[in-house]
Amino acid sequence: MTSIDVGYFGPTHRRRMGWLHHPSADAPRRTTGIVICPPLGYDALCAHRSVRHLAVAAAAAGYAVLRFDYDGTGDSVGSAEDAARWSAWQASIGDAVHAFREFAAVERIVLLGIGLGATLAATVAADADSDVAGVAAIAAIVSGKSWLRELRALKRVMGRAEAPAGLEIPEGSEEFVGILITAESREAIERMDLTSLSFSPLVQWLVLDRSDRAPSAAWLTALEQQGAPVEHALLPGYVEMMQDPHASQVPREMIARFVQWLEAKFSEAASNVAPVLALSVEPALVSTSVREVPLRFGASEALFGVVTRPVEVTPTRALILLNSGANLHIGNGRMYVEYARRLAAKGWLVLRYDVSGIGESAPHPGRPENEVYSPKGVDDLREAVAYVRETLGVSHVQAAGLCSGAYNAFRGADAGVPLDGIVVINPLTFRWHEGMSLKYPAYVMAMTAERYRKSIRDWSKWVKFLRGGVDLPHATAVVVDRVRERGRLLVRDARRALGVPVADDLGTKLLGLIQRGVRVRFFFSEGDPGESLLRTGAGRAFTQLLSSGQIKVATLPGCDHSISAAWMRELLWRELDRSLAE
Repeated sequence: MTSIDVGYFGPTHRRRMGWLHHPSADAPRRTTGIVICPPLGYDALCAHRSVRHLAVAAAAAGYAVLRFDYDGTGDSVGSAEDAARWSAWQASIGDAVHAFREFAAVERIVLLGIGLGATLAATVAADADSDVAGVAAIAAIVSGKSWLRELRALKRVMGRAEAPAGLEIPEGSEEFVGILITAESREAIERMDLTSLSFSPLVQWLVLDRSDRAPSAAWLTALEQQGAPVEHALLPGYVEMMQDPHASQVPREMIARFVQWLEAKFSEAASNVAPVLALSVEPALVSTSVREVPLRFGASEALFGVVTRPVEVTPTRALILLNSGANLHIGNGRMYVEYARRLAAKGWLVLRYDVSGIGESAPHPGRPENEVYSPKGVDDLREAVAYVRETLGVSHVQAAGLCSGAYNAFRGADAGVPLDGIVVINPLTFRWHEGMSLKYPAYVMAMTAERYRKSIRDWSKWVKFLRGGVDLPHATAVVVDRVRERGRLLVRDARRALGVPVADDLGTKLLGLIQRGVRVRFFFSEGDPGESLLRTGAGRAFTQLLSSGQIKVATLPGCDHSISAAWMRELLWRELDRSLAE
């Protein structure tokens, strides 16, 4: 078994968050330490679970491992809009190496990088002053210019809506999939070409290319011509690792190959086992008025979170932010970090945490990792609320979440978790149990039915139907499902009006929350299926509560379900800020 310390390192005014994996007591302690340089942007969210598994595997083999967030990313201090991002990311690796030597007392350092993280690791190793002993590069980006072209092509294919007036990103910046790149950073990336760098022949290299693409031949040749010892392999697993976080798969072959290389090149055991020190757990100053600190709480301290709070004000209100899908506690596009810091500047305390089995929180015994709709979600929320109320001393507590986070907030409030309010953003279901069909979940049926309804007046769709271009069994299944659902809802409305108890009824749940004094607010992206599920599922109860102002519903025009663009996240922030201030 290995243990993990979490805390900060780096300059006192610019702290980086790190996770230090202690070597397993069941393996010989190695003299070499591993610094993991993760990818950036959405890739970092997708690969997070795999990065953690890489660290655990190396620690199990006797190596101390430090993984971290670059300056202005993840839980570290700073913003994507700050100056000199490329050099700040490189400096973050240098700080990690320096801190690692201090914390873990290792003699040599190996960098492991993924994607753009592999590129950054290579540029750091190329520095004449670097004392890196080895680099393992997984799917390194060799040419920054080519990488940016790929990102622009992907952006065009995605066809995301343009930002409306007043919500544009800074002039000269570009936003891709989960990453904002300033003009200054873009120029640095465009100049980056690994084939043009000089590398020491003393540095050991492991280059793992993705098996679905041709190998990085030009860079491999450049390394070999400079006398660098290189091992190379084309392995599967990268594409699966970079799927959406809930579907991401751990690249077992790549991990095994990395550990095998470590043991072949850096197997020296320490003659005397020095203790591995801990990272700093002193709160980090995010700004002059806001500070943050990581923590573990709950039973056996299995849940991980970050508390953001004002420096000089004792907060009387708290907001708990819940994971969206399998995205860890920073949120898609890092929006939870930004929201937490903005709210803390207004006097709020914010806890953003990972539910069990997601991100940095361990799964409950017998439960799997990456369980988006965990049956333990309510228990986790209850632990979080208790921590905020009893340990942090804040009496007014609300919870907010997107997608599955919305589901957990609603379900927790309905289960009696002591919440003063909930903000439910783009829920895709209001009830879930193990064994439910994923083939035709409620939101998919609702979306399909709405699409069919709009198609009725489209003559081209009738022509397609007559020519056999419509999946008739699927269409029939959707229609039958909607008819049955409509019948069930009519019966529920009638029973509710007569005062007859209805099991697992959304309308009854809403009425119960309002009667208990819980503030309920819904935010829906324009056209998101959750709004249809709410209106039809709660029936007349929803209409009555909405018309009386006892619940609030806001629409986010032009936004997608995941709130994936910077302008969408800014629009959501404005609505959230306005709602919480009421």
